Amino acid sequence: MWGQKFIQFSIILFITYVCTILLIFKTSGWLFKIEFFVFLLFILVSFLFMLGLFVEERWGYVVGFMLFLLVLVNLLVLKFMLVDNLAVFAIAMIAALIGFIICIANMKKEPLEVPEPVPEHKILPYGVGGKKAPAKNQRKRKKR
Repeated sequence: MWGQKFIQFSIILFITYVCTILLIFKTSGWLFKIEFFVFLLFILVSFLFMLGLFVEERWGYVVGFMLFLLVLVNLLVLKFMLVDNLAVFAIAMIAALIGFIICIANMKKEPLEVPEPVPEHKILPYGVGGKKAPAKNQRKRKKR
């Protein structure tokens, strides 16, 4: 199950990042430097997100939720700074929205399994209750 989600999110992140790279390289000057730095931070956070998916932990989806939320905000900032390339923006926005929705759907809380306490009268030391501890120098005989 986790392998399927891992591949899904890998494809979604790949599409989102390729489109984001195409939008970033349309900028220039200080905006390019800021967006490139933000893009590198997104790459680092996505490694953390994929690690959370790989070890099948719930925190992975929380990290993914925050990652896709920030990617959506970054895409909106890029759209307001750049007017052209509507098709690339739409593809990146749809992929990020799909990832965002999947993360929200998978953030459900799982009930904690609390083991039932064992009553003290049922805990018996070894050798009591019909079983005897084997002697140290006693070997089992092999049947021939």
